[in-house]
Amino acid sequence: MANKTGTLDKNNFQLNGAKVRYTVDTIVKATTDGDTSVFYLGNPLPSNAVINQIILENDALTGATDVDLGFYDTITNGSAVISKDCLLDGASLASASSGFGTNGFTKPTIANKHKQLWEIAGLSTDPKKLMQTSLTFNTAGSATGNIRIIIIFSML
Repeated sequence: MANKTGTLDKNNFQLNGAKVRYTVDTIVKATTDGDTSVFYLGNPLPSNAVINQIILENDALTGATDVDLGFYDTITNGSAVISKDCLLDGASLASASSGFGTNGFTKPTIANKHKQLWEIAGLSTDPKKLMQTSLTFNTAGSATGNIRIIIIFSML
């Protein structure tokens, strides 16, 4: 049996010894929030931030069977879509989740999870701006309930 150890990147302080920050938000999905509804969650994050973990908790939102998590421009910058599903693609919120909730950071591969937001979003250069984490309901259903997001990240 071989013992394996990881390779510590001592030059990347975002991942090793960086100050960890959180943004937490709770929204209410109403019956009238239909397909293509977009919810901005938490405070906008700098494009050079590195996400460590995203936790989604939700009430049972029957019919909300195709939900994406990604980035839009902030409202003050016009709310244009940057990448609507670069963090989570096609998730179901039809069953309730709490505690550790649903992992909202499943789309990037393991090799890409340490990258900055602009890279995760598929941009070719850092736009050096705030990016709004957004939940898009492709299939919303008619149920009403709470959705809570916890984003744990570090930044330069």
